[in-house]
Parts: sequence; structure tokens; C-alpha cells
Amino acid sequence: MITEAEEIELALTGHRHSEECLLAEVGWRHYGTTIDLSFNDIREGDRIRPEILDRPRPVTVRAYLVQELKLANAITEAMAREPESLDISA
Repeated sequence: MITEAEEIELALTGHRHSEECLLAEVGWRHYGTTIDLSFNDIREGDRIRPEILDRPRPVTVRAYLVQELKLANAITEAMAREPESLDISA
């Protein structure tokens, strides 16, 4: 019998374990107890897709009975000062 953790692992395997993706949307559902995390899968094989923003490839993960969600972003001070210099397609 497959466990929930193994099922999640199998799903992520098809998306390179979400190693490189952009969090595009966070949506609360069902009275705030269910959350959808929608990611834009940016890779194709071993390369970053050049059209990642023009033609997103969304992958949504839904979690039930969520009590808390913490998000952190590793933006440096330099990135915050010059956000236009960020180029995820490089």
C-alpha cells in the first residue's frame, strides 16, 4: 500500500521535485482550511524555458486542513534595491 508521502514523492518526480519553480499564486479554499499553491514549472529537461512568463506551465499542490503556512523569500538587499535586475531566464 502506498503512503501519502510516497504519493507526493511520485507526483513531484515528474516535475524535477520542484527544484526550480516560481510560486505564482496562493489561494485559500473551503473557509481557510484548504490551500492551493500554484507553481510555474520553469524547466524543460536541463534548461530553463525561455517563455516561462509568457507561457506559464502551472502545477498546483492542494493541502487540506492547513493550520499555518509560512513563506520566506531569499531576496538579498541588493535584489530588493534593484528588482529590475532580476532575470530568472539567465
